[in-house]
Amino acid sequence: MIDRFFDTVKITIAQLRAGFELWTRNNNFCVLYGPSGDGKTDIAVNVLAEELGIEDSRPHSEGGDVYCLNYTDKGPQEAAGYGFLDDDKIHMNFSANRDLPTLHKVKNSGSGDPNRPILLIFDEFSVFDPTVQSMIRPLQSRRGNPIFGTHELAPNIRILITGNRVEDGSPTASDPDQAILKRGKFFIIENTFEEWIKWAENKDWFVDNDIISYLLYVRDLADTTRTEDGETRRKIDEVFKPSLPLAGSVNPSACPRQWENVCSEFKVIQNESNLDEAGKLELLRFSLAGAIGIKATEDIMSFIESIKEALPKFKAVLKGDSEITDFEGLELLTILSIANRQAIKQAKKIATDDGRERVETKAHRKSIRNHTGAAVKAGEFDWYLDQFINPTENQEIARFSAENVDRFAKLKGNTKKWNF
Repeated sequence: MIDRFFDTVKITIAQLRAGFELWTRNNNFCVLYGPSGDGKTDIAVNVLAEELGIEDSRPHSEGGDVYCLNYTDKGPQEAAGYGFLDDDKIHMNFSANRDLPTLHKVKNSGSGDPNRPILLIFDEFSVFDPTVQSMIRPLQSRRGNPIFGTHELAPNIRILITGNRVEDGSPTASDPDQAILKRGKFFIIENTFEEWIKWAENKDWFVDNDIISYLLYVRDLADTTRTEDGETRRKIDEVFKPSLPLAGSVNPSACPRQWENVCSEFKVIQNESNLDEAGKLELLRFSLAGAIGIKATEDIMSFIESIKEALPKFKAVLKGDSEITDFEGLELLTILSIANRQAIKQAKKIATDDGRERVETKAHRKSIRNHTGAAVKAGEFDWYLDQFINPTENQEIARFSAENVDRFAKLKGNTKKWNF
């Protein structure tokens, strides 16, 4: 298969963040293409706006300075504004689209400073009408402010263009033409598992999540696999974001967006009081299969079943009949996962006994944690550190497990047995 993008660099979120402010000066374009679900738009709104020093990163529809425009079903008049006759009935004027960051609008919104940075995103640009695509070019103006249609925009707009390729499973996508590419930088986004998992750590659904545990298990295996095209990839990369065939595939496929969805749904299903365990597993299976496909679902469900099989082994370690060092690989990870759940459950019970409700938000996790310090000092969590965490030979796994529990039970600073 010919690689049409053999000379186009792939860029991570961290690399994009480091260079975006520089690359978008003087109305230069930053063109970012890649698979759907990789989070291109979310990255722009949540990360790049911060790098630009935008004070109000809300969408423009809410009064903020982030303009995300999607013209996938729009023609030139809808994008730039409809025309109407002037009073002399000879000349034509054009109304400005309310979504455009015109100089007038920027002056009369936010801080009122017309020179403040404005993030302008053309989302799904690859499926815009070709005429609308060509209207983007005058935004890079060497004389005066940028122009869109007949409208003068604010001078300090920072332009991000996002889209998909045919190679990304979007058969109707068009490539950016050279007139666009020669007005800035062109990159293929590479949203890695490492960056995603770091982002996910701050989400309410991250802790005590079997899907997260599965992904970390695959990562820690450090296995490689060969794709249908003969490429050798890390297994975690192929699981997290599989290679897509050029054409003909209509199956669901994993991507960062879908992993976020199923991880969030897992927590909802676990807290569903109207379902028994069998019902929860069945609902989870369909939630997974509809998002990431059958094969990946079966792997995850097998992993979850292994947790049930590990429960007697956890109890044996807890009683002192076995040592955590007797186990490795998947067994070790599942036993530590069970230990984590028990420690978190214990922390929540302490908070509940103190009159606090059992909830899963970040703010309430902090509240629960603040009520466990005395219990930790009294040695109520020594079983967790003495029998499961500290003896574990793989200290990277041990640290990850302990830090997850520390979000609920205030271990650090309250016991000398905390070794990290």
